Amino acid sequence: MQYNYDIPGSQFPDAPTVGPPGYGNEVDGIDYYSSRNNVRLPAYHRLDLGMSIYKTYKNGRSGVWNFSLYNAYCRMNAITIKKDNENNIIDSANKDNWHRAFKTLSFIPIIPSVSYTYSF
Repeated sequence: MQYNYDIPGSQFPDAPTVGPPGYGNEVDGIDYYSSRNNVRLPAYHRLDLGMSIYKTYKNGRSGVWNFSLYNAYCRMNAITIKKDNENNIIDSANKDNWHRAFKTLSFIPIIPSVSYTYSF
């Protein structure tokens, strides 16, 4: 398990290791890990599709058109997780509603590709 210990004098009881920017207490806190490699990212899966069209010419040469899609259903898979702070302001009177949030970072949604190979 991963825990974050409270820092003495913290004014954020639900997220003791994160302070809002500009208030002078932007700290990451004290992290505790009970053992190595005990945290898992969300499931990573994608669908890759490909199609090849072969063409043979009269002179014995050949060509291949290849069409493919990387991550065909455009799932944004998590590659890392970072600890961050958020402010969910419910109303204008309550401006100090800061709490910790673990956010996943993703990239590479869908990538199409086309290639042609000519063999002689």
